[in-house]
Amino acid sequence: MAHVQRWHRIPGHVTVDLELDAGRVWLRGKELALRLPPDAASSEVEIHFTCSGYNDPGRSYGPPENCYPPEGDEERELDHLVWNIYDAKGQPINIDQDTSLDEIVWDLCQDLVDATDVDYD
Repeated sequence: MAHVQRWHRIPGHVTVDLELDAGRVWLRGKELALRLPPDAASSEVEIHFTCSGYNDPGRSYGPPENCYPPEGDEERELDHLVWNIYDAKGQPINIDQDTSLDEIVWDLCQDLVDATDVDYD
């Protein structure tokens, strides 16, 4: 009998550069409702997520009534964001973590999250 693999809440993350212009912030071409201090020189957002799912390799041998195709599914869910904002000297700038942007960032970067390899071991 085939062994079904299952995993639950395996952590992963992807980091995406933000574009800055006079305190305004863009992510992948969309302006975010986030204002930064004028001394902000570089920034990125870390998207932390978890994934859960299963993989059943199926069975392709034996009596036909015992055979079935492989199947599997994986879901990735946002855990949290980390905003890394730096001044021209590379020193971190603290900002309020605005959770109202979580869903927007998640939607804009879903393809990057889905393409990110996760260590299942």
